[in-house]
Amino acid sequence: MTSTAGSQRRQRARSLPIGLQGVMANAVRLHQSGKLREAEAFYGQILDQVPDNPDALHLVGVLAYQTNRPAEAAKRIEAAIAVENLNAAYYDNLSLCYRALGRAEDAMRACRKAIALDGRNPGSHFNLAASLVDLGRPNEARRALERAIKRDPNYAEAHNNLANLLMKSGEIEPALSHYRKAAAARPGYLEPVANMARALADAERHDESVEYFRQLAEPDDADAELLTDYANALHKAGKPSEALTICERALQSDPNSAKAVFLCAVLQKEHGDQPGAEKSYRRAAELDPDLAEIYNNLGNLLYHADQVEEALACYETYVEKGDQKASGLLSQASCHIALGDQDKAKGLIEQALAFEPDNVVALTRYADLGGKNKEDFSARLESAASRPDLARGDKQRAAFALAHYQDQQGNWDSAFRWAETANALARESLPYDPAVEEQWIERIMAVFDRSFLDARPQDMGLDSDQPIFIVGMPRSGTTLIEQMLASHPAVHGAGEREEIGRLASNLQAITKSYVGYPDCVADFTPDMATEAARQYLDTVGEKAGDALRMTDKMPLNFRHLGLISMIFPNARVIHCRRDPMDVCLSCYLLGFAGRMAFAYDLQGLGHYYRLYDRLMAHWREVQPLRMLEVQYEDLVENFETRSREIVEFAGLEWDERCLRFHETKR
Repeated sequence: MTSTAGSQRRQRARSLPIGLQGVMANAVRLHQSGKLREAEAFYGQILDQVPDNPDALHLVGVLAYQTNRPAEAAKRIEAAIAVENLNAAYYDNLSLCYRALGRAEDAMRACRKAIALDGRNPGSHFNLAASLVDLGRPNEARRALERAIKRDPNYAEAHNNLANLLMKSGEIEPALSHYRKAAAARPGYLEPVANMARALADAERHDESVEYFRQLAEPDDADAELLTDYANALHKAGKPSEALTICERALQSDPNSAKAVFLCAVLQKEHGDQPGAEKSYRRAAELDPDLAEIYNNLGNLLYHADQVEEALACYETYVEKGDQKASGLLSQASCHIALGDQDKAKGLIEQALAFEPDNVVALTRYADLGGKNKEDFSARLESAASRPDLARGDKQRAAFALAHYQDQQGNWDSAFRWAETANALARESLPYDPAVEEQWIERIMAVFDRSFLDARPQDMGLDSDQPIFIVGMPRSGTTLIEQMLASHPAVHGAGEREEIGRLASNLQAITKSYVGYPDCVADFTPDMATEAARQYLDTVGEKAGDALRMTDKMPLNFRHLGLISMIFPNARVIHCRRDPMDVCLSCYLLGFAGRMAFAYDLQGLGHYYRLYDRLMAHWREVQPLRMLEVQYEDLVENFETRSREIVEFAGLEWDERCLRFHETKR
């Protein structure tokens, strides 16, 4: 509202009697000091005696607006204007009442009248901009705010609102400039600082965003929404532990913030706390049942925990409540594939394509399932991959799918060309750094030497012999071996699990060490190792039932055999080997969902393979676990003989179902 302080009221035809001038002065003083009830009583006394006094009508209208009575406020100010129609402040304040009532056109007209009467007032231009935003006319609103700033270069709110409009049109740098001017114009005005932090987060400048959020989050009473946005920025900046701490602060501020609970679930999952994440997702759904993304994320969590039917129900809710229909339908299709119903999966993919005919994921999945007219789908994929406006991730996915398709057709040159395209796109966002990888492998070998492993305390970890870790390079035969073993009634195939890699990533935080992994294993106590082993068995073995053995076929666990020996000294390891040329070419043609930078570069693949070979030679020398090495080509050629050896190594009696692994539904 236009301030009541210092308003200059000139003589009017209906001036107040001398006896009421003191009453008006008292009313204005009380109004200015925030004693609104007392002020309203004095204004009432004036209007009882002079019902058409424009100042009293206007000011009682202002007071009504301030106490959330916009309809009454508008009537009072309209009455003032009926008496005195040349006061710009009346029209300014009337525009605010109209905006509160949703009457944007009337608000705009009132602002224009105020400007016509006194164009020097920056507040009138500011109010006009607000009404123009309501009317969906952002360009005119920008010009109005620029006029307000021209009249008052230190108008903090005008700078802030102009920055908001610039952000919406994608003009990030000018927006940031105006946010800074807003904050500088009025120290302590935090809204532009918060907006700047969010703008930087939207621009994926997460480290800068975090610094502004850090300032805002210093007070103990920082609100939950701000803290949640801060936690999200920390998450995007690659600081998940700090993000979880701030998210927990947000929940202390407001335990019923669905947004905070949802983000907490995301962070818990990344920290390996699957039960905690599931509980938080379900709590978020209770708090905000219409937040569609909850069901998608919960579905993903359940799907990867082999709770496929529950995941399917979540994806169905996601499609019902969200606007990403194709994505939800494709997730449902994945569930039906896992449940063995490919026809249902094809039908769902067709529905997804009806929503998004050029959806690259849908086209690739349909082609993989042997959908109608596979050649037509490959042509559509080729057309999609050639579109200049296609997102890089989709273009990469399409190119990998075409490489796979052409490889199946025996068109080797075409397959390799598409693989080169796909891998070049992947390298843009995930380049391979051979020096960093080599340094890390060297540290693993230096830390996990024979003297360190021989000196382990006897009570280190759990003595369970249930886990079998199937390791090697990707595409080396780990899936075939797990499928064969999982066909044995005493074996649960858990698939590619991330728990060991996540334990390695979190070990510095777990041990509260000053050094990262692998050096922090020096601070890894027997109790910590036992707890880590229990958590692994609880999470990975949730569906294992009474199985004597449980397989984890994450190939890259070959990097962590030393750590595995500390938590499961009686575990078994099956090392899958394959011809280096075959394994590297297969990786290059396939493409991976995970962050395997080495797989997108032929030189990187060669370099990484040599590092892998060196590390496995090191483990043969020093690690205490039982390990069986299986050559993929030999397994394929002598399947029964080698399968019997693998089952015997697992400590199990032979079962003929292992030869019929293709019949096993998992």
